[in-house]
Amino acid sequence: MATPTLDESLIAALAERQDRCELVDGEIVTVTPAGFNHGRVLAKITHLLTHFTITSGAHAVVIAGDSGFIWDARNVRAPDVAVVAADDAMRAPKTGFVPFSPLIVVEVVSPSDSWRDVHAKALGWLDHGAKAVWVVEPEDRLVVVHLPDRSTREFRADDVLSAEAPPGFSCQVAAFFR
Repeated sequence: MATPTLDESLIAALAERQDRCELVDGEIVTVTPAGFNHGRVLAKITHLLTHFTITSGAHAVVIAGDSGFIWDARNVRAPDVAVVAADDAMRAPKTGFVPFSPLIVVEVVSPSDSWRDVHAKALGWLDHGAKAVWVVEPEDRLVVVHLPDRSTREFRADDVLSAEAPPGFSCQVAAFFR
């Protein structure tokens, strides 16, 4: 996949903002701060993935905190959590937005999110190179995994979620919500 570039005026406008926002189809969209439960689930998933990558020697890096990934000239999106190939992480810029796609994207659904918007964002991540998108629904204790072939798999709290990237990762879904 070619390295995406941004319209310079959109980069400047996005960089000037002091609030949480994303660039969506050329429009700067303010993102509402997450609530307590959202942050707790996000932190737990980040911890589980980070612990796995460190202890297993997986060639991947876990990032959180809404890092901006460039999809194309009119879109910079920020996942809740991303798993990035170690080689890609080595070439990530120290400042600015990331010009490549994560292997795995985790989006934690907030009460203010619509399923339609979350699903569209998941498909967008796949269209721009992600190998899987985990949509995590804390209220229902559910994870819906979106794959590049447009199939989905649902995992409930008692199920074990396993992932191809990072290779060998598996975890009972209930652990995300403890």
